Amino acid sequence: MRNYLLLVLTFIGATALSAQFQLSNRLDLYSGINGAFLQPAGTVATPYNWDLNVAHINSGFSNDYGFLANASAIGLLRDARQDLTADVDELNQQWALGNRLYAYDFNNNGKPHFGGFAVDVLGPAFSVQIGEWTRVGAFVRARVAANARGIDANFSYYPYDEREDGTTFNLAETFGAAAAWTEYGVHLAQAIPLNDDTELRLGVNARYLLPLEGGYLFNPGNSTYGKVNVDSISVEGGTTEIAFSNVLRETDDIGGASGSGFGIDFGAQIAWEPMREGGYRYVAGISVIDAGLLNFDDGAEQHLFANPDRVFIGSDAFDGLEGQEDVDEFIGVLNEIYYGRRGVSLQSESFTIGLPTVISAQFAFQPVSDLRLSAAYAGGVNVNDRQLKAGQQLALAAHFSRWWYGAGITTALHDWQYFNLGAQLRLGPLTLGTDRFFGTLAKAKRLQAADFYIGLKFHNFGLKKADRKGQFNRPRNSRRVKCYEW
Repeated sequence: MRNYLLLVLTFIGATALSAQFQLSNRLDLYSGINGAFLQPAGTVATPYNWDLNVAHINSGFSNDYGFLANASAIGLLRDARQDLTADVDELNQQWALGNRLYAYDFNNNGKPHFGGFAVDVLGPAFSVQIGEWTRVGAFVRARVAANARGIDANFSYYPYDEREDGTTFNLAETFGAAAAWTEYGVHLAQAIPLNDDTELRLGVNARYLLPLEGGYLFNPGNSTYGKVNVDSISVEGGTTEIAFSNVLRETDDIGGASGSGFGIDFGAQIAWEPMREGGYRYVAGISVIDAGLLNFDDGAEQHLFANPDRVFIGSDAFDGLEGQEDVDEFIGVLNEIYYGRRGVSLQSESFTIGLPTVISAQFAFQPVSDLRLSAAYAGGVNVNDRQLKAGQQLALAAHFSRWWYGAGITTALHDWQYFNLGAQLRLGPLTLGTDRFFGTLAKAKRLQAADFYIGLKFHNFGLKKADRKGQFNRPRNSRRVKCYEW
């Protein structure tokens, strides 16, 4: 049971959704509709009259519980293609995959752990310039996310392994969640001239959400956890919520909606000092991304397990429970452990999971027309106790951009713990890149995070929009002549 718990903590209960940010891509002035998911107001400055995103796939994982030594994600995939069989040597802490041996180890920094993974598929999606000051768009998006933050440091591998039987510790507040959903959204960005040299931009994405599957586990803390007989546990004063949709049952209609939801992104920018070549030299902005809720109410269940007394959960309590048909039996066994009989824990046939809400601030400076230097912060904020959690990222970026090609590089501090480089390449309709070059494409000393994105996008094939003052499209009248009016 202990090994199972550690496995769960490593791959489900210990990762941040930093793949949600894609700063190496979305800070690019030419990112179009993709940039709306970092700063909705920014698309009105897109050099293209229109852009059509056919598909854009982004995926990533991150955790601070354990790591592989001197490895990369692309190397893992290469070895997995040769042989999917993996053998674990626990004594020497080695993992054999294909023809390679990977050494693994665990962090022991005394801090609560985080972890998870995310997959985001955008497309089709588009944005188009309407008149001089307005840009509109629409998008379809599919997302999967699973993560947890605040996993008690007492569950770190070495402290827990060395803990003597019968010892206890107070369990900190813990939340872990997983969800899959689709989004149908509309986008609007509006530029408002404040004077001859300054422009205010406002933007919003409004999204209707269709939750497919999801679930969470929430422990508000204030309980005492004990290690018993190496691989069993005791819990005293515990209060734990478990909620899940119908995905765990054999009768589940895979792909069907399990409820509904609503999400919104909004942001504002201020741009000043027009450039002769078009655009503004300085841009500063702030945005809120992924504010909203997923409401599960079709085949959903929310259970509460609370007992002020000490309860014992043996390593063999759930023996034989493996298939989807066993979820009700699993809940029944927990009822017997906590309440002495079945059918007590059910609280509701619906539940909600909050989106991984993020607040972001950005600043950009263009010394010349083709080069943009940016700084950005994106970090998760707690709106409610039962929401997917986002990580933290502070980045500096440089993008060299032309009409048909461009490249960018970022250096970022992730979760206030790890530095990494990011890279972006844009060539015709193809965009690809990563926010974690080391660990994704190149070997990292400690592989505990990786992400990658690739997209196919088309835009208008003509020249740039004619130059409006501070922007890429010319005013429809002659009232905004820079020096004199005759």
